[in-house]
Amino acid sequence: MITYNGHQHFGEQLESILGQSHPIRLDIFDDCSNHYFIEQLDRVSKNYPDVKIHHAEENQGVIGNVKRALSDFSEPYIALSDQDDVWLPNKIQLTTDTLREIEEPGMPALVHHDMSIIDENGSLKPSSFWEVMRQHNFKHNFEANVIINLVTGCASLMNKELANFARDIPEDLNIYHDAWLGMVAYTMGKTESIYEVLSQHRQHNDSLTFSRKTKLSIFSRIKLNALQLLGIENTFESQYAFIDRFLDTYYSQLDSYHKAYFKSFLSLKNKSHWAQKKFIWKAFSKDQ
Repeated sequence: MITYNGHQHFGEQLESILGQSHPIRLDIFDDCSNHYFIEQLDRVSKNYPDVKIHHAEENQGVIGNVKRALSDFSEPYIALSDQDDVWLPNKIQLTTDTLREIEEPGMPALVHHDMSIIDENGSLKPSSFWEVMRQHNFKHNFEANVIINLVTGCASLMNKELANFARDIPEDLNIYHDAWLGMVAYTMGKTESIYEVLSQHRQHNDSLTFSRKTKLSIFSRIKLNALQLLGIENTFESQYAFIDRFLDTYYSQLDSYHKAYFKSFLSLKNKSHWAQKKFIWKAFSKDQ
């Protein structure tokens, strides 16, 4: 769990994690929270022997703290957690079973799932996260993931081979850690989407899913990316910069298909909106 000045619902999330049907160990990586929350974490560590607190010496930001949490992790499987969501009791069991089915020795692997959405008071919204994002309308694959990040970190489980790639996540781009790790899994490993709600994502302005680099919520960011790539918005720089950096970082490790597809995507910079739209709709309809 990645924490920073924990929200009032931290206790509810803690109980939902410790109440999983599959045995877990909880490591909390705190990013220099205020002393009130530090005291709360200290009480947690005293009352729960399966919980270990890792305090940062200085504030590192969301991505820096995630990289700290994932570096040299010894456990075979790792699930990232927000500090104020609620996990359903079978989340870890089902994602672990699924990950074991798809993973291969030495290969990065990731499983991600849908979430219901709750408000500040815990009231359930009518549509799930994937329904809001319309991610249930197309196949989750590499081509679609180039257009829009399909993976949400707090709704995923990865193996340690994938976690090792966290060291490469850039901190100078306007992207999130889940986008980088998701792309690694889609290009150099195995992924599986579970079209089932396994957690409740709490939507509010203080959530860690909201970057401290931008005031846009995760919902707004994903929609904005899609609008930009559809030509409705004029700027494409963020997604192009991400793909360009990813291609440059792993060029020697990517196969010819992924290299060529990335280059085709980057070539959209110099093409018309119609050409961009055609590329995008083809990506979303691939293998349907």
